[in-house]
Amino acid sequence: MIRLFAAIAAAGIAASAAFAQDARQKLEAPGRVPFGTIYADAAKILGKSGQAMGKDDLPDRFKADGKGLSCDDCNVPAMPNIEGVTLYFARDRLVRVEHFANLGAVKTLDECVNTDDGMLALLTKQYGAPASRNTTKKDDESVVTASFHFNDGAAIEYEMSFGDIDLGDDKKSCAVTIRYMQKDGR
Repeated sequence: MIRLFAAIAAAGIAASAAFAQDARQKLEAPGRVPFGTIYADAAKILGKSGQAMGKDDLPDRFKADGKGLSCDDCNVPAMPNIEGVTLYFARDRLVRVEHFANLGAVKTLDECVNTDDGMLALLTKQYGAPASRNTTKKDDESVVTASFHFNDGAAIEYEMSFGDIDLGDDKKSCAVTIRYMQKDGR
């Protein structure tokens, strides 16, 4: 009886892991603009919502040949609290999408994690358990990170930062960034 139970449990765990792995074959860009879309087409899809970014606003990785569009009123399906979306292009093709949310002023890291409104849980539900999850502390800032890896070389990086800005009344900032990246968008 115990062996039967152990075998069933092992099969269930193996099936869960296989399902998560199958779900991670290829990462699709979230939202209306698919990975690989050229900049001009993405700008048309976003319309007036998409704002061109200057070279100084781009991460170093994209300054040489990249472009960016920001969208503060883009609808992000199934992801609460998102305030804005940034699309990054390398060699004129969409390779990275970032969602960001400022979750407000909180007193503790636990309060920051609870304010996240389940964004990491939603990612885990959609893509399976993260490949890694860490909490690091440096000076007055704490950062919670989680990474999801895909067979096509793509990745999702979740990052919650707490405390990098002191907002007074013993409260500090709480913010989340989620990066959806093709292999060449990392």
